[in-house]
Formats: sequence, structure tokens, C-alpha cells
Amino acid sequence: MATDFCCVDTATLRRFHVLFFIEVGSRRVHLAGITTNPTGAWTTQAARNLLYELPDGFRFVIHDGAGQYSPSFDAVFEAAGIEPITTPPRAPMANTYAERWVRTLRHEL
Repeated sequence: MATDFCCVDTATLRRFHVLFFIEVGSRRVHLAGITTNPTGAWTTQAARNLLYELPDGFRFVIHDGAGQYSPSFDAVFEAAGIEPITTPPRAPMANTYAERWVRTLRHEL
């Protein structure tokens, strides 16, 4: 499983942050939420919601080092026996599945 944020700008000049998870094997995408202000608490709750939806579907979750992914975000996955993997700074190729999905989304829209 890989996760990332995608930013969407609206006609009213508002920016929304879309948190999504993508299954690496099947490329199935799970939209975790949309907000104008992603915080550590918000992403932690999104992680809990994902685990409720997919209780035993994956072994690890890949994410970048953005501030929205707080230690409590990782702790939610660790408590479920899932290994959180943080990618190195400025290395988008380390999370290629999520980055490619964002590119496809932007191209299709």
C-alpha cells in the first residue's frame, strides 16, 4: 500500500488536499478524505478509517516525509502489524505508484 496527497485547485481559488491510498499489487485506489488543511490528527483518523475498511489487506504502507504524516499516523499502522516506510527526502521515485496515479489523474481530468 502506498499513500500520498494530491492537490486540487478550484475555480474559486481554494486548494483541496486529497489523501489517497493505492494498493501496489492491484492499483486499486482508496480515497481517504479531502480537506483544505491536512493535519497530523486528520491523517491519523484517515489511517484508522482505512484499517477499519481493510482490516487485513496489506503488510506495509509507503509514504513521504511530509509533516502531515505524524508519528501517530505511523503508530496506527504499527499497532495493526503493518510496517510504515518513509521515503527519503526529494525522492519521488521511491513512491512511484502513488506519484504515477497523481500524474494519470491530472492527465485524465
